[in-house]
Amino acid sequence: MPEFEEHLARIRAALHVDPSRAEDICTELRSHLEADVERMQQTGLGREGAMALAVQSLGDPDEIARDLAKANYRHRMGGYDMAKRLAIWTGLALLVTAGVVQVRRLDAAEKRDWAPLHYAVENGRANEVAALIAKGADANATPADGNAPLILAARRGDVQTARVLLAHGAEVNVGEDFTHQCPPLQGASATGNVEMVKLLLANGANVNAVRARDDVTALRVAASRGHVDVARILLTHGAYVGSRDRLGLTTLHGAAAGGHARVVELLLAAGANVNARTHYEKMTPLQVAKTEQVKELLREHGGTL
Repeated sequence: MPEFEEHLARIRAALHVDPSRAEDICTELRSHLEADVERMQQTGLGREGAMALAVQSLGDPDEIARDLAKANYRHRMGGYDMAKRLAIWTGLALLVTAGVVQVRRLDAAEKRDWAPLHYAVENGRANEVAALIAKGADANATPADGNAPLILAARRGDVQTARVLLAHGAEVNVGEDFTHQCPPLQGASATGNVEMVKLLLANGANVNAVRARDDVTALRVAASRGHVDVARILLTHGAYVGSRDRLGLTTLHGAAAGGHARVVELLLAAGANVNARTHYEKMTPLQVAKTEQVKELLREHGGTL
């Protein structure tokens, strides 16, 4: 089918990696897509119809090429793995469209027990997320790895998809009790996504929720990564500036250790204890400070060793 071949050709042309590797990655993608089309034909759909749906479900070639190229640069097998994941989602979308696969049935293709909804969220396909939920998908479906749909959307910074999930009842504080996951607000704070943080707070996110594995709050995450705008928003919404993790590290320790002077200033202005000590080694923020600028700030506010 011309559209199918043209789609693959556009992806290959937009990859911006070594030509032979681009060819190999697209061959990998083609093989998985062909398998999906074969599965569709078993449901009674003609080959051309199945290929047309494959093109539609796969999405914009330039966007796909960017994802494939990024994956290729990150890891030697990244481009191939991404091609497989894209095809897995496309195949699921095709089968759901045909009503062959129930949206509540978990798929073990990647041994994570993700449902089609999770693939739609991970690939940033808000329209497909809405369509799957309309067909009965659970907006709070949580697989064994703890990756509830809203956790995935928040971590990706995909505000559009997060809005869809929240509008359909997604639990905004999901993940508080998972030792290997964190609530959506922590994920958004880690990436510094102001719009996502505001959206989650507006929908009732617990600003002082902690990660189960270490008692780290969203404010601590933002402070440790230098996201001053996010930290300011969290403080405005009642984030506790004196929160500690299980080792006794405060938000100020996190900001100082990261060398984030603007965040240190913000936390001190909000009343952070400049001489708070950790539980075991009894270290102050000044002792863990990374840069001279931060050390000077702490000393100016009475920081000691």
